[in-house]
Amino acid sequence: MVHWLKQLRAARARLRHALSATVVLLALTGVAIAHFNEPRKNPKPSNTPAVSEPSLGAFSFTDQRGKPVDKSSLNGHVWIADFVFTTCTSACPLITSRFVTLQRRLTDERLRFVSFSVDPERDTESTLAQYAARWASTESRWQLLRTEQAGLNAVLSGLRVGLDREQGEIIHTSRLFLVDARGTLVGSYDSADDGALDQLVSRTRELLGVPAVTGANATVNGSGAELFANLGCAGCHADPQLAPPLGGLAGSHVMLERAGSIPADDTYLAESIAAPASKRVAGYPNSMPNYGALLSAAQVQSLVGYVRSLSAQSTSAHSGSPDAAPPQTDPVCGMSVRITQQTPSVEYQGKTYHFCSAACSQRFSADPQKYLAGKHTTSP
Repeated sequence: MVHWLKQLRAARARLRHALSATVVLLALTGVAIAHFNEPRKNPKPSNTPAVSEPSLGAFSFTDQRGKPVDKSSLNGHVWIADFVFTTCTSACPLITSRFVTLQRRLTDERLRFVSFSVDPERDTESTLAQYAARWASTESRWQLLRTEQAGLNAVLSGLRVGLDREQGEIIHTSRLFLVDARGTLVGSYDSADDGALDQLVSRTRELLGVPAVTGANATVNGSGAELFANLGCAGCHADPQLAPPLGGLAGSHVMLERAGSIPADDTYLAESIAAPASKRVAGYPNSMPNYGALLSAAQVQSLVGYVRSLSAQSTSAHSGSPDAAPPQTDPVCGMSVRITQQTPSVEYQGKTYHFCSAACSQRFSADPQKYLAGKHTTSP
């Protein structure tokens, strides 16, 4: 009997041990199952492709000289690209003026500047050649590409930027794109931001392996007339829609935005070159670059002297002449508009309404009463 009781106790002990082990095993199994079934953070379905970074794929166009240009032909060159069209009177002059300024700041012969036309129908090789001559006639590194729509769309898609056509107006990116010698997109920069352009210049110099330049750029030199040509000043001032004509400007008066009329003396001319945003003539866009960091004080004075010399060469109407039409307000967008022979206009109920662009004039023509409730200026 005693022996049997000992065996029973031993059996019970083994059973308790087995049960404990089973409980522990089940508990561990439960933890494992719970962990396995726990929702994963940021799940990524296997059938969803990763979003690629912006890049500049293959393309093949011709430039303003009729020379074929493709991505492989630029291999070995660091290059900067922009998107413009030659008949633009809004964003493109601003973009191109900055582009030409970059050409003067970055003079390394290995560097290339590439402009993609976003208007394949109208921007022929000869049209692009005329545009290049107007802005930077001596710049051999600048290639303006005559595109075709399918190839242009592929370039824009790769860079993740769009292109819209709205009532005759072409809306496109104003950013500048830096590409290294292997054809890899390095970065994009806001063409209207002086700080961003400084970063672009610095990064480009790094890729070229050339030292940074501080202060005025000594490579932008020459007489006032040469500076005027090298900086692309005629690109805007030759078109009265973009900037005040300079013939006869010195010694007259100019009407500034929100500042009234002031004399166009040497002080004003120097300030308008070094810091144009602070002395913007009424009715004109803010498209002129700030040359204060690019030119020395002596170079600014050389430009002033050149502008002053133009007073005897032309008596055409400018922003300060008595017979020049005062700026008017676009009734669609509210922009101040300088009136020239090329300014879009619409006759409605015996009055003439002027517009900053063909797009605004078309919107007005479609429904004049929609815009006449707003404040506007008209001419008889």
